[in-house]
Parts: sequence; structure tokens; C-alpha cells
Amino acid sequence: MHKGRDIMKRIAIIITIFSILFGSTIGVSAASDLKDIEVLLSDTATVVKLGETIDLTATTLKHGSYYADNWDSAIKSVTEFDSISETYISRASFTAEKPGIYHISYTITMTAGNSDTTFSKTVERTIEVIDPRTVIGADLKDLKITPIYKADGSISTYIAYGTIYALWSDNTSTLNSSVYFFFSPNETTKDIDVTLHINDQQYTYMVTVTR
Repeated sequence: MHKGRDIMKRIAIIITIFSILFGSTIGVSAASDLKDIEVLLSDTATVVKLGETIDLTATTLKHGSYYADNWDSAIKSVTEFDSISETYISRASFTAEKPGIYHISYTITMTAGNSDTTFSKTVERTIEVIDPRTVIGADLKDLKITPIYKADGSISTYIAYGTIYALWSDNTSTLNSSVYFFFSPNETTKDIDVTLHINDQQYTYMVTVTR
């Protein structure tokens, strides 16, 4: 009776050991099914001027029967399969809308159905967007002036409101902010300081305003 119990215990121990060993092997095998691949990302300018658009192309040799891809920080236009070169060709574009540093990435994942093998790769390109213009001044437009009256009907002051525009070296102007200020009854012109906030920097200019 005791011998039978000892044998059952030994069998249970052996089964447990085999389960641990084969379970570990299966886990390693599953992890190794994710394989790295090569993705060629087209050469593009690393410095782009504000307002420009650049095109990007990613080329990947086909692996498996299914694929999924994605562009980050760029607008995907199309992904096509070239049967001659046996490659996936994905195209995207990036428009420089604001100065700064941008990291554009492309990820593709392919699966081989017969072997349950997954191929994946992410490639990245860093782009710097610059504004070639320089700020040369400020202007106050759309001025609205409202008189404030005393109890006796005379004017005590004027409240003025206007929109501030940044003046650029290429002879253009852009809306920047707005400002409130006051005219005294005897003032017809006034010099005020206006501050421009552009790309985390401040620029202060004196503007002459006429009532």
C-alpha cells in the first residue's frame, strides 16, 4: 500500500518537472518567433523651413502573407506591394507647420501564417523645422475706442482695444495677440509697449497709436 503511494508521488514529481522544463522551452520558442527585419527609409532633409512639405518612403522586403503598418507624426498616403521586387512600399508626407524638433517613425509588422512567425521593425527620422523669417516689429490694428463718461456728462477717459500683429522680414504680418489700454481726454496720440509671444520667446516693441 505504501509502495503504491510512493510510486504515485514519484510519478507526480516527474510530471511536474517535465511540465516546468517543456513549459519554459515553449515560452522561449514563442518569444523567438518575433524577428527583426530591415526597412529602408528614404533620405530626406533633416532641416525643413516653415510651410514646406517633404515626402517620405519606406521600403520593406516581404515576409509572410499578412502585413500592417503605421506612420507616426506623418500623414500616410498609400502602401503598395511591388510584385517585381517583392517589397512593400509605403509613402507619407510631413508638413512643417510649427518650428521645433519632430520625430517621424514608421512601423511595419508582417506575419507568416504557416509558421506563426512575426517580423517587425520601427525606423525613425528626426526633422528640425525652422522659421527663416525674423521678427522686425509690431503693429496695432482694428482699434476700437470707447469713451467713459462722468456723472456730469463729460468724458473721464477712453478705453481702447486693438489686435497686435507681428511684422516679419519678408513683409508679411501675422496675428499675435490683443491689448487694452486707456487714453486720457486730452490725448490724441499715445506710445504703448506691446509684447509679441512667438515660439516661446518674447519681443517688445513701442507702437504709436492715434485716437
